[in-house]
Amino acid sequence: MPRIDLPTLLMVSTALFGLMAVMFLITWRQDRRANGAMLYWAGSHLLGAPACVLLALRGEISGFLSIGVANTLVLAAFGTLLAGALAFEGRRFRLPAVLAAPTIWVAAIQSPAVWGSFPARVIVISALISLLLAASAVVIWRGQKRESLPTRPIVAVLLGFLAAAHLLRPILTVGTPALEDLTTLGSRWIAFIGLQILLQEVVLGYALLSMVKERGEARQRAAAEIDSLTRALTRRAFFDRATARLAADPSRGAVLIFDLDRFKSINDTHGHLVGDRVLADF
Repeated sequence: MPRIDLPTLLMVSTALFGLMAVMFLITWRQDRRANGAMLYWAGSHLLGAPACVLLALRGEISGFLSIGVANTLVLAAFGTLLAGALAFEGRRFRLPAVLAAPTIWVAAIQSPAVWGSFPARVIVISALISLLLAASAVVIWRGQKRESLPTRPIVAVLLGFLAAAHLLRPILTVGTPALEDLTTLGSRWIAFIGLQILLQEVVLGYALLSMVKERGEARQRAAAEIDSLTRALTRRAFFDRATARLAADPSRGAVLIFDLDRFKSINDTHGHLVGDRVLADF
């Protein structure tokens, strides 16, 4: 049975990154104001695509490009993923969220002890990626209290799992016979990175898209069921819920009717804007 080597997996990963980036951009264009996070997540995948190309060319191009630049782009991609999580929760975007990890990586590889050691580089890059994924998981998880979405816990748990998985990479590095030639890395590496590609680019991508879709559906449902002025249920939503409640237990139910006396005089005297404010306050 033919083996799939790591460069082949990385080229497949490049195609997946591009595909997911297009899907994020399409979703963003449908509602740019509501789907701002999609732009960041599209950018994350667009950064990941050239990074995979450079990583796949290890041995064919200079180490500066295939190691230094490639991993800088990888970290920028995960930083942009975190920026998207912050944007999704309505939190202010901070440039250090994107630039901190790449900056640390560039500073680290200036040391010959890191640049000249494959295990040392794996430890540094894995720790930084894990930190960014864990931060993204925390941001998404904390938003569940404010806005409950079915897919939100799945996204948070998946991000946390990927953060833990990246911490396992240094363990797999120990005893790897070929330290620089990606075409001969052990089968543990191939299987592990293949699983990461599947989870990060396919499962996580679709989970993020589903989460954004669920938010849009929830907002549309709220717009249809809740009056924008008073925040009370609309007539149709009220009757739908009341009918369902009475159907569940016809013996229990009560309706309170409030009549605002001389409300018309408020509109006539002070104007409809004041009348609207009275209704909202009531």
